Amino acid sequence: MPATTGTSGGRSTPQEKHFLDVPFKERDEAHKLGAHWDKEAKSWFIPEGVDRAPFSRWDPRVYLDVPFKEKDEARQLGAHWDKEAKSWYVPKGVDAVPFSRWTNQAPEAAQQHEPKPKEVRVYLDVPYPERSEVQKLGANWDWKAKSWYIPEGVDAAPFSQWMKQAAEASHQAQAAEPKSNAARIFLNVPFKEKDEAHALGAHWDKEAKSWYIPEGVDAAPFSRWNQHVLEVGILKAVEQGTLGDALETANLEQIDRTLDVLYSMTPLNTGTEFWKRHELPWDVDPLEKNIQTAMNDLIENRRPDAAVALAFQKLQAADKTDEAARHYFDTAADNALDFKLPHDWTGEIRVVGVTDHHLEPYEYHLYARKGEAQFGEDAYAFLASTPWKEEADKLADRLTIIAANSRTDETERSALLARVQEDRVRRDPNSSEDAISAAKEARKTAEFAVSSIDDGPKQDHQIYAPRHDLDKNQAAIHAAATANVAANLEELKKNPALAKRPAGELEKLAYWRGVALERTKTAEYAPAESWVAARFDHEAVVNPCFLERLEQMRSESTQGRTAPAHAREDRQPELSR
Repeated sequence: MPATTGTSGGRSTPQEKHFLDVPFKERDEAHKLGAHWDKEAKSWFIPEGVDRAPFSRWDPRVYLDVPFKEKDEARQLGAHWDKEAKSWYVPKGVDAVPFSRWTNQAPEAAQQHEPKPKEVRVYLDVPYPERSEVQKLGANWDWKAKSWYIPEGVDAAPFSQWMKQAAEASHQAQAAEPKSNAARIFLNVPFKEKDEAHALGAHWDKEAKSWYIPEGVDAAPFSRWNQHVLEVGILKAVEQGTLGDALETANLEQIDRTLDVLYSMTPLNTGTEFWKRHELPWDVDPLEKNIQTAMNDLIENRRPDAAVALAFQKLQAADKTDEAARHYFDTAADNALDFKLPHDWTGEIRVVGVTDHHLEPYEYHLYARKGEAQFGEDAYAFLASTPWKEEADKLADRLTIIAANSRTDETERSALLARVQEDRVRRDPNSSEDAISAAKEARKTAEFAVSSIDDGPKQDHQIYAPRHDLDKNQAAIHAAATANVAANLEELKKNPALAKRPAGELEKLAYWRGVALERTKTAEYAPAESWVAARFDHEAVVNPCFLERLEQMRSESTQGRTAPAHAREDRQPELSR
């Protein structure tokens, strides 16, 4: 809403914007000082509440010294009242000649905005016994800086010996002075990840209460916690209108962190801390609209879905009799989706077209597969219905993403997300055969990554001893993995987050790393060994139960373990009911 200012008769009228005459080549300077761009007026202006002094050279206003009894006459001639300067002025475009009798004396209101030149002091490094000598030469004492200095207008030549000492002392002080917080790259590290950040080399600043990257340490491993990188990425996505899509697979903590950044962007002026670190656009209106749109999407859509994924993750980890976990999951699902999900949901979703005597379905039903259905029970729970196929597919994708985000195993999560991506590519009428083939291969690669971990040799007390319980192919993999333990151990030690692990734990990880790599040589759809190695190393760092999972005995087969990923492998046409 525009500001208002009082006028005679008790009425209020809109306070017009304080426009400036800024040459094109000086626009960046005006913008940095806090000026905003009015795209309708095609002119820069000073926002309300911003100090006008720095803009005086671009101010086109001609201020007037109008006595109170002549104010009505000045207004009738076209003068406007500036409530901040408390002075009448001639607006831009109005002839100033009729106002000449009021422009003879420069009004104090206009003069007070002229910036005063700042005194530049030349400080001296004066030993205590020589203080009387510099004082006689004309030096003054600065109580705040606690130093002698040469006043303006005083010849500096007699002070040369103390000026040289001051320069040397200043240089030494700058070299010895620790870097200020402004020069440090601070990190936004969640409490549970502090040990990982510390292992990578981060230091703790107890005054700023934040982790930071020390000078000389590579910043690349800290990218996910780098607050500046995070802010730049979010700002770019907001400007492009793609933030919602970018956070489709984000967890609750990541979404809340993003909302904090969005809130820190407002208000849109150079006085806001965020815009002291980033460049504020000239035209802030589109950005303000995009920020509000992004906030609404995160609060109304992304965050509720992430809450369902977190609740489902907790339910899976809880005891089957834990009523609190069940209630939490039911409430989260009902709030986000307007329906409940089965507590034993496997993550699989099916879309079924309902037909009558017509061939084309008139309605589409969505079902969630249950994992604990007894004999004679329906293995699928009805969720929702819609007359539109596109809406049904979108809801199926949304639910599969929720299931993926509930997985603690990154490889299983990636396999589910790859399935969603393949389905989307197949549904897109503009997708080429190459694009469909690439999406299919990406999905198979992701699912292979799951099987390459899940199909490892069973645990043995002597992990490196010859195995007699394996078939020929498994025995070859075991032998090769055992032979390459030393090489894989060296590779694991290159990662700072793994290097401090106990020796026995690292040895076991090195063996399983070899198993994963050997399986790529025999698989039909094998990804690059470098990709498998990088994925293994990442999982070993971020998943504290990774080794335990590899070592434990598993009775179920790969097909059973990856049911959500394989369930829609070859989807049948819609069934009639």
